[in-house]
Amino acid sequence: MIVGRKSGQFIIMTAAIILLIIIVLVASIHQAATTTQSPPPLYTAVESVTQSLQTILVASLANYSHTAIEHEGCGSTIVYTPSGEQPQQNLFDQLIDNLTYIYSEYGLLIAQTQPTYTVAWCTGQLGGGSTTISATFQFNLTSLGLTNYKEELSYSLEAYTPSCTLNADNDNLTCTVTVLQSGNPLTGLNQSYFYLSQVAGWLQAEHTLDYDNGTYAVSWQLSGTPSTPLGATVAVENQFGVYVVIFAQT
Repeated sequence: MIVGRKSGQFIIMTAAIILLIIIVLVASIHQAATTTQSPPPLYTAVESVTQSLQTILVASLANYSHTAIEHEGCGSTIVYTPSGEQPQQNLFDQLIDNLTYIYSEYGLLIAQTQPTYTVAWCTGQLGGGSTTISATFQFNLTSLGLTNYKEELSYSLEAYTPSCTLNADNDNLTCTVTVLQSGNPLTGLNQSYFYLSQVAGWLQAEHTLDYDNGTYAVSWQLSGTPSTPLGATVAVENQFGVYVVIFAQT
């Protein structure tokens, strides 16, 4: 099954979330830097840089998964490592360059890094999907005396659903969806984070019930009187704009 093209609203939402992540990152780090009167302990500096690198991974994965959902269908597994002047690598490098500027007082120098993106949609158990990024960073904090520090970081969004059920009139679809963020249950999503693939594009959910353990009951109101489908293709978005696609039997 081929996933349809995203709507303009879906695209704008992702771009806004990515921009917000970057703005919050820059503002928080700048505030910390300007209020610190003396160099921080080394472990504090390393932790701060690591958290910022993790934020960059999330923002980069949000951008990549948005691009992938336009072109890759349910059932595909893509492993992608950009290089050179490819747009994805350019964006990643720009984010890293911004970070070295923000942490210039630490003397932050980061060796060139190529992240690996993995999109495995509707290929897992119960039609589950996963969207993952990983990268190994090697950096120096020259003003603090740290050299050749290496950090392996990753981030993932996973989801699956055991089944979806149509009502008697075939005009309402309800799915039970479990969502994991880097292996931990993800809570706090509402209907605006769940989409159903239709011929005309992605249909946002009408209602959700959050069980507070990473599992949701999600329902869509279907237009017309469609025939009973063999299954449903669902896209799940998290609060950072990362997407994953899953498939459920009905």
